Amino acid sequence: MPGSTRTNSLWLAVVAGFVMMLAGCDNVYHIEKTQNHPTAQTFFEATGHKLNFDLYLPNSFSGWEPAPDNKFTYNPQTQSYELNNFDVSRTPVDNLGERFKITSENWQHEYGFTYSNSYIEESTVGLLAGEPGVFNLHQYTIQADAKDMFVEFPADTQPKALHFKVKIIDTRPPVRALLMLSFSE
Repeated sequence: MPGSTRTNSLWLAVVAGFVMMLAGCDNVYHIEKTQNHPTAQTFFEATGHKLNFDLYLPNSFSGWEPAPDNKFTYNPQTQSYELNNFDVSRTPVDNLGERFKITSENWQHEYGFTYSNSYIEESTVGLLAGEPGVFNLHQYTIQADAKDMFVEFPADTQPKALHFKVKIIDTRPPVRALLMLSFSE
């Protein structure tokens, strides 16, 4: 009988340790998600870099091919790639939500919040009326593509256009960027 008590105690210690480890992982995840949240001031003060390729916005509103109507324009004054007045009042081409990607023409360089196999909540942003949202972007290569980015609008709004600004803030791997996103009604 003493061996049984010892086994139960060992089992209890293993389970308690596992629960503590999971709780610790959850805390690290939450801290990481909330640290260094960029602001509009962060965006404007950051130094931007021009890439040696163009950026596009394939999306659920106009289709998933890089095309002239979803091509970003580089603005040397703001050191950012801009795509303004992007029509989101049209019916999406699919029923998977208001989603988009930021990518090069050949899809080799994708920018997003997280990897393609992550949860949709990790790749969804909510916007407030009259206020731009600023988010960290990471570059993913074709071997580890980015998950589609989803946007949620306030319930009492009728968005007509999205306004995108992308600033490449570090060209060294891992390439990092900032996304400033707003909408108008």
